Amino acid sequence: MGLKLKVKVSEVTNLSDARYCAGMGVEMIGFHLDENHPRFVELSTVREITNWISGVDVVGEFTASNLENVNYLAEELNLTYVQLPLSFKPEELDILSKPIILKLSLGEISENLLEETLILYKPYVDYFLIENTTSDSIVGLETTLAKWCQTYPILLGFGINVDQLDIIENTLAPIGIALKGGDEIKPGLKNFDELSEILEALEID
Repeated sequence: MGLKLKVKVSEVTNLSDARYCAGMGVEMIGFHLDENHPRFVELSTVREITNWISGVDVVGEFTASNLENVNYLAEELNLTYVQLPLSFKPEELDILSKPIILKLSLGEISENLLEETLILYKPYVDYFLIENTTSDSIVGLETTLAKWCQTYPILLGFGINVDQLDIIENTLAPIGIALKGGDEIKPGLKNFDELSEILEALEID
């Protein structure tokens, strides 16, 4: 099964999400690996989940972490990518052994500063994941986002719903989008309404 855009599902915590995403053609699934994060996943659980799925890139998601520890976990878990916040200088990232997704948040930094960051970090990272801490809408940002998406490898992480997919796909044209996993109702039982609505709309006819 193929999707019209590259899709990353972040903060996966359970096998139900992982298997569903893999079956729907999601290319990347992310597990939060900082112990103090509310959606932290034990390493044993990550290993268990990834042993059940195939054909999906595995992303280790970090907030404020030592880069040596990031490298250690990347090797231990056979990660495909590591996702980092804007906490490190570009040249510091050279120490990492895996390709990098850099997470940037509008609302925490201005549009001008975010664009400067895209320019500065482009040689060091494979993708930029752009979220928005002040709004979950792309309205008013279409021109800016389209310009960024034409120039940089952007995974759009906000404003994503079925009504906006046509604009996102055909006007903004990011390399992909980023969604988030959820909690199981109980082990093995999951409501996929939010994920499935978007993924089904992205299926290639």
